[in-house]
Amino acid sequence: MKNKKKYDLRILWIVAVILVTLAVSYRIGTEFLVGEVVMLGVIVLVLLIMDTRRHIGLYAYFDKGTRAISAIVHNAVMDLGIPTFIVGENNVIIWNNDSASSAMKNKELCGCDLTSIAPEANLCDYSVDQLKEGVRINAYNGRVYRMYGKLEKQNRKPVTIVYLQDITDAQEALNNFENTRPVVAIVVLDNLSIVSRNVRAGDVSRASAVAQAEDILSEWMNSCGGLLKKFDDSKYLCIFEKQYLADFKAENFPVSNKISEIKINNFALTASIGVGVDGKDFETAYKYAEQALDTALARGGAQTAIKNNARRDKDSFEHIGGRFQTIEKSSRVKSSYLASMLVSHMNKADNIIVMGHAAADFDAIGAAVGVARIAKNCKKPVNIVCNRGTCLAMSVVDKLSTLPDYRDVFVDGAVALDLLKRNTLLVIVDTHLARQLEEPMIYRNAGAVAVIDHHRKMPDAIDSADIMEIESYASSASELVTEFIQFIDMEDPLLKEEADALLAGIVLDTHGFDFKSGVRTFESAAFLRSMGADTTEVRKLFRSKERDFKLLTEGIRIASVYRKKTIISAIDVEDDSVYTRDIVGKLADELLSVEGIEASFVLVRRPTGIQISSRSMGLINVQNIVEKLSASSGGHFTSAGGMFDGDIEEAVELLKKQIDRYAENENIQMED
Repeated sequence: MKNKKKYDLRILWIVAVILVTLAVSYRIGTEFLVGEVVMLGVIVLVLLIMDTRRHIGLYAYFDKGTRAISAIVHNAVMDLGIPTFIVGENNVIIWNNDSASSAMKNKELCGCDLTSIAPEANLCDYSVDQLKEGVRINAYNGRVYRMYGKLEKQNRKPVTIVYLQDITDAQEALNNFENTRPVVAIVVLDNLSIVSRNVRAGDVSRASAVAQAEDILSEWMNSCGGLLKKFDDSKYLCIFEKQYLADFKAENFPVSNKISEIKINNFALTASIGVGVDGKDFETAYKYAEQALDTALARGGAQTAIKNNARRDKDSFEHIGGRFQTIEKSSRVKSSYLASMLVSHMNKADNIIVMGHAAADFDAIGAAVGVARIAKNCKKPVNIVCNRGTCLAMSVVDKLSTLPDYRDVFVDGAVALDLLKRNTLLVIVDTHLARQLEEPMIYRNAGAVAVIDHHRKMPDAIDSADIMEIESYASSASELVTEFIQFIDMEDPLLKEEADALLAGIVLDTHGFDFKSGVRTFESAAFLRSMGADTTEVRKLFRSKERDFKLLTEGIRIASVYRKKTIISAIDVEDDSVYTRDIVGKLADELLSVEGIEASFVLVRRPTGIQISSRSMGLINVQNIVEKLSASSGGHFTSAGGMFDGDIEEAVELLKKQIDRYAENENIQMED
């Protein structure tokens, strides 16, 4: 029937066209033409009526089909097991299916804000792409959903179709998997051999101390159903589930503090803990624990370090504790070995470049001079990178530059880059961080690298060195280099001026032998004295200019005591260049002379942020405080510094809060 109608319409159209053609071609008479026009009009009218009826039939057919489909879709969505909503403007629900009502305990939803279902369900907080991929929300009904959304238009008004996928069971399974993942910890009684070195083997006090420590560790593992296994004289392997790690961190690993209450020869026994988290298997987790333990020991021990593979940034290591200063190691076997390795690398090199941190101080320059003497002993060309515009030890540099041996030794970074060869050995002193170097490009292009430093190891330490000597027990880099020199067969002895430079480095970082001055420190100083170092000449190197003295006095005047045991000097001046790093460090030293003060902090506003320099008498670990404020911090237990953002007033408040937090975590009594 449909084909016939279509056929009839075609015939009528053809007849109409033929009639018009004949009339035009043969110029038929007027009467006939009028009749023809009338007939043609009738035909056209018939055609229009038939065509209209056909369209009406089609519209009716499609409308009937659309209504049927809409009914099917509506019923399907209403019965769909996934909560579904249509949300209009202002996040208001204008329709929901039966599953949504059931999931929300038959609560009347239409007209309500979508956030009445879940606090995170505000569609305005998410982009179109986020809603397309789905966002995780916690609903008030105690379930967890992934919310999807698609923007549509209804009567030219935007609406969003929202679907909720219940992922509660999957989330619980994932949480259970995460909570039960194994965490590997290695515990080492890091100073056992040192504090018990004067006790005879088998002495009751040593054995008793070890037994007490093992009881504490056993109690710790029993509290979490973990495994404890001793695998060395003072090392223990611990394995426990990840769900307990958050509590241990919140309590600052109390097992370490309990062990520190054990005394041998009136010294506290300390433990370092390396924790490996989120390894793909037990072997990987154990490797992470080893890396974390190495970091904890390099930072001075008596603390916990955690390596979390889930964190991909430079701060993948977390550090907790560090209440005790490093105890000096009596053995110098390692120094002897590393000295021979350094000489071996120098003999293979074409030339040697020595470089310290930016704005090199007396310790960096002194250690560099000592390394230069070793290089000269190996008959190798050597240069020291020194930016004369920022160097804080120019009195030493100027004095040495007058000597024939050092006439062309001190060069700036640009010249040093030109001196790089394929087999150049770069020796880095007084820092182990690439970002702190005088000229980082030299490090990136050097053939071989050696690092000699005494600061606590940071997470972003240089990790590609051929020789790595980071000993936080040492007073200074100059002390470490002086030890190296003593183990090397020197053809020519140290010059007096070189000995003065090395002694100046030790004096600077020990604050005149007041801090971190162990037996080996005095042995190094005695050796330098035997090489001609003059304490009077060294003291002259540290003399302040009249202007610097006035700046120190002003910094002391504006300082204020905080909680009886700390003192803070906040310097906010227009011309920050007058307060050089050297003056800031001296000011921090001077502030420690105030009676009752255990730690000093000096803050100076710079164009790039706030510089902080801190010192400690030994009770307070200033590095732990400073590194929480500054990602670019460096230093050790009694001396640390860094840069962070903010204005001077905000910086002081942040510092005070961190001091409060540190005192609370470490149970340090500080009067208000």
